[in-house]
Amino acid sequence: MRATELRVALIVRECAGRFEAEVEGYPLLRESGRTPWEAVNRLVGAHRALLERRWSA
Repeated sequence: MRATELRVALIVRECAGRFEAEVEGYPLLRESGRTPWEAVNRLVGAHRALLERRWSA
């Protein structure tokens, strides 16, 4: 059995006192939060179904 490797890059930026997280290469997949962790957590939570379908193959 071959090991499967998946790499996902997240970009987190500070913007006007808030943080925005997006999936690299997918600028429409973006969420914001008060902290970097909150932005990433919202990003994954809000787009979980799409991310699972996209990278489950």
